[in-house]
Amino acid sequence: PQVAAGAGLDAVNGVTFGFGLRQTRWSLDYAAAPMGELGTTQRFSAAYCW
Repeated sequence: PQVAAGAGLDAVNGVTFGFGLRQTRWSLDYAAAPMGELGTTQRFSAAYCW
């Protein structure tokens, strides 16, 4: 499988983080980012290709 991770620093939003895992036919991704008064948003996705 392929694995990727990343992090960033933004003057407006602060620290962001994400990672992904990809296989031949499927992938999983996760990301977290602060959104001010809303708090930290978390995003998760899963995909399958046939």
